[in-house]
Parts: sequence; C-alpha cells; structure tokens
Amino acid sequence: MKNLQAIHPNEWEHTQAAENIINAPGQGSGHERIMYGIVEDTEQSVFYFATKSAIYLPPPANIGDLSTAIYAFDPKKQSFERLFKREAEYDYDATDPNTLETFYVLGIDNGYLIVQILKQAAPDDPQELWRIPFGNTASGPVKLDLQNPYSKRAPYDRT
Repeated sequence: MKNLQAIHPNEWEHTQAAENIINAPGQGSGHERIMYGIVEDTEQSVFYFATKSAIYLPPPANIGDLSTAIYAFDPKKQSFERLFKREAEYDYDATDPNTLETFYVLGIDNGYLIVQILKQAAPDDPQELWRIPFGNTASGPVKLDLQNPYSKRAPYDRT
C-alpha cells in the first residue's frame, strides 16, 4: 500500500480526539502534540502520525519532558499503539527544545512510514519537507520500518 498524501493536523477531523486519548492520565506525558503529517493506511484502517512533547519547568523544579513518538491510531475504536518513542533530557544551559529531533510523517509505502527527521524548525510549507536533504540538521526522507521502528532508517527514493 502506498499513500504519499499526508494530512495536516489542522485539517484532520480526529486530531483533537487522538491528542486527548494519547495524553490521558497514565498514557504519556500529557503534553504530546501531533506534528505534520498524518497518513491513512486503508488496508489496516489506521492513521499514522508523529508527536512531540517539549515542556520545561524552570528552577526550582528544573525538569523537562522532551520526547518524540510515532503512533498508529484507530479512530473507530478510539485506540492507539505507540510504535516508537525517543526521549531526551532537558539541558537548562541549552534552552532550545528544538534540539530534540522531530519526526514529520510524509507518507506510507509498503510497510514503511516515510519520515523527515529534523533538528531545526520545519518550513511553513509542509511540501518543502520532501526537499530538505540529508545534513547536520536533517535526515532527508527516510523509511521507518513499521515492523521494526527502531532499526536503521534507509533513504527513501520518491521516484
């Protein structure tokens, strides 16, 4: 199955419900937000998306929650499965929460999510995510294996 038509979270009818469910007490940080994009797998009747949580409580607490995750969400059952999660410690001396890599879902292709992973702010036009090459702050479009999401990610050739 191939779907390279990602949906913007502001345009997806299930964004608020999905965020409420994944942020319910006991589920996650309570601060996860869906990032661009959301793709539907019509064969599995699920949607895939990435989230990011970047919360910092200044001194005296001096603690933070920085994480990014990938989810499969079933809107009919109102349920989810967290497929991948990466956490980082908040460094008070490096106060930019964008230092945690952010995953942006671009599509799905035969069992792989196509993602762009950035350590920089995303462009205003989500289609530009396809054009950012591999470099110090970007992965370039890569394949994330849905059966083994922690495995090495190979470059994705859109042609």
